[in-house]
Amino acid sequence: MRRFTVAVISLGLLAGSGCATPGSSRSPCEEPASASRAFPSSTLEDWVTYGDHAVVLRGVGELEQNGSEGVRLRRERTLWSREQAPAPPPAETFGGTHRRHDAAAAARDHQYLLIGTWWDDQQDGEPGWAHLELLAFDDGVVGRGSAGCRPRLSDPASGRTAVWGRTEAEVAGLLDRTPPDPDAVPFLALGPDERWQQLASTR
Repeated sequence: MRRFTVAVISLGLLAGSGCATPGSSRSPCEEPASASRAFPSSTLEDWVTYGDHAVVLRGVGELEQNGSEGVRLRRERTLWSREQAPAPPPAETFGGTHRRHDAAAAARDHQYLLIGTWWDDQQDGEPGWAHLELLAFDDGVVGRGSAGCRPRLSDPASGRTAVWGRTEAEVAGLLDRTPPDPDAVPFLALGPDERWQQLASTR
């Protein structure tokens, strides 16, 4: 069984939100592109090595049980999938008092590009949907719309830099043309964290 919960593994998602961290005046744009300790998640190679899908989501408003308005990010289509990857979840919900700061900028009627993977972070046999990156994607252009910090000039090799300003077709083409880390290929059947552990042990 796979659970449709959100596992945050990267501050790249927070930095992509365009919102300040609660209780802090620091701009998330100042945060590092990735803070994952489970597996790498910042470059295009990381995305195709440890990610499962690049999907287009749309913010859809709805009322939660407590009467507050939430935002459901509904999957509209998939731009890229890793070969033999499990299917992405049909939808994900952020809203009301349960809205997390990493997705606080998710808004109705806006599109987002999400790089995600299935990850059994609790080691309980039920992988959850984890985010490697979440970017504004209105009109099918990365960085356009609600949320989205610009790539840092000090990080020219990041996946965010590579896809910034690109269209759906260009993003899909980039991911299709980017090979996974060749040393990780023998471990692609493992979960992303196990994949990284096996790879790290060989280096």
